[in-house]
Amino acid sequence: MKTKLMTVTMFAVCSVFALSGCDTEEDDVVTTAGTYYFEAEMDGKTLLLPEGKDGYASNAFVQTEATTSGCTEIQLMQLAKPNDIKKSIEIAFIEQRSSCTTDCAQSKAMLQTGDYSFGRLETFSDMPMQDGVVIRYTDIYGKVWSTDFGTADQSNSSFNVTKVSANTSDSKSQLLATAEFNCTLYDKAGNKIVITNGKVVSRSIVCE
Repeated sequence: MKTKLMTVTMFAVCSVFALSGCDTEEDDVVTTAGTYYFEAEMDGKTLLLPEGKDGYASNAFVQTEATTSGCTEIQLMQLAKPNDIKKSIEIAFIEQRSSCTTDCAQSKAMLQTGDYSFGRLETFSDMPMQDGVVIRYTDIYGKVWSTDFGTADQSNSSFNVTKVSANTSDSKSQLLATAEFNCTLYDKAGNKIVITNGKVVSRSIVCE
């Protein structure tokens, strides 16, 4: 890769759950999701990040990287505060191709209803990149938890895109997506967080 993927502007998935015995960070419970949001049970404790609450916004990004074997496109959905990745969630769709393209139709084809396998990015990993979905959570301390850290074991996990529609409300993305999932997040030391009843509604797909 020319550069490491998933930088601060992207990733790029312990504030409302126990982190190896740490205290909870969530001191006000949000009960209204709004139009765009992420919600899940993380180690049995609810995390809800809705657009419009405390500056949170639904964002979409794209990154293409030339590789020795062709090109990789990453389409990212994010719920985060502006210029602050702490306590944010990011979901990346990864596709490796034989060549880079600026074809918007090909980018849109990365997001369709149905089941997705879990992939891997090279950031913080010596393992090869793999097509699929990566979910990353950055906690309030700036620590990153990801489906592709550690063993990256997702044998009991699932990720399903349940709805895709055109974004006719603004020009921030081509599409809007709803996905439901269960997965395990790992830190670089091998500790883990189990996500159940995960759901995200977000802007998605940006064409270069």
